[in-house]
Amino acid sequence: MAYRQQNNRRPHLGRSLIGFPKDYVMVDIETTGLKPYEDEILELSAIRVRDNQIERTFSSLIQPTRPISSFITRLTGISNFMVATAPTMDQVLPTFLDFIRDDIIVGYNVNFDLGFIYDTAVKLYNYPVRNDYIDVLTMARKLVHATENHKLGTMAKFYEISYEGAHRGLTDCFITIEVMNHLHQDALIEYGSEQDFKQSFYRKTYPKKVNVDDLKAQTTDFNPDHPLLIKLWYSLEIW
Repeated sequence: MAYRQQNNRRPHLGRSLIGFPKDYVMVDIETTGLKPYEDEILELSAIRVRDNQIERTFSSLIQPTRPISSFITRLTGISNFMVATAPTMDQVLPTFLDFIRDDIIVGYNVNFDLGFIYDTAVKLYNYPVRNDYIDVLTMARKLVHATENHKLGTMAKFYEISYEGAHRGLTDCFITIEVMNHLHQDALIEYGSEQDFKQSFYRKTYPKKVNVDDLKAQTTDFNPDHPLLIKLWYSLEIW
């Protein structure tokens, strides 16, 4: 599995990976807003995958401490009435953490989800989530070039995947699994192997090597004691 740069804002979080594991947990959350330090998780959902087969699912609404805005209700379909009798975060989170265990976490724009999960676990239990993780969005940006953006809905449409019921945690997990499976096939077609696809994220372009025999002076009228010329000769191991 290839590694990417670690998230320094959450130092105990695992490594960012690139690849298509056979065993992982797909995660998606719904929230009251975009800011982990002031907004709350409304829904925690996950799908455990083993050998590319769905083994088990987890999903729970969560009762927030403040009312849900009308915008979030329109976006997700989650209303204040729906969460009025839902369990609180401190009741749900231990079960969720037990579900994901130490698996690789996969998600779409997964840093958003992990930001909320990590910060909430630290706030409630001083328990930093240490799982390695894969962002499907990152791989979609690498592989899909014919769309105006790489939102999950756009990728679903591109791969002709139903988007009905989206913006609910478990539905988004199922959609993301299908998108990732299509991306895996595209990676194999474009790069020949999963390993070559992963290496493409880290391959650097270096200047073409210079063959000493191809170097031709444009003049013979030069000072052999010039310091730049001496440095060049040393670098080319002429001396």
